[in-house]
Amino acid sequence: MDTSKERTLLGVRWRFGLWPEDPEERRSRRERFMTATLAALIAVGVGQLADLITFTGMVRVHGPGAEANPVARAALDLGMPAVVSLKLMLILLVLTIFVADAQRHPRAAATLVTIATVAGLLGAASNVATL
Repeated sequence: MDTSKERTLLGVRWRFGLWPEDPEERRSRRERFMTATLAALIAVGVGQLADLITFTGMVRVHGPGAEANPVARAALDLGMPAVVSLKLMLILLVLTIFVADAQRHPRAAATLVTIATVAGLLGAASNVATL
């Protein structure tokens, strides 16, 4: 077993298995990660905010009884500021988990972002269908 703390993988020298040794490669990886984080923020934000905006319109037109989601209905009992706060906390939670998990488990992090985005878009679609 190789006990050295430096290895070569795909033509890139890695130290300790965490970061490439070459500063240019290290910077490139950091830039890709920041781009992915920004893309995740935009995707989740758009999906969840679309759900929130259409939810607000649906509740204004049809009242709170039109909401099929029991969690959203319970939050609505606390008022719209609670619903908005919960939506923002959801976006922050998803992004926090993404940032914490993306480097070690990129597929799991991408799946989480995809699920949060699709859930928001499906919620928005159902709200629009109710309108």
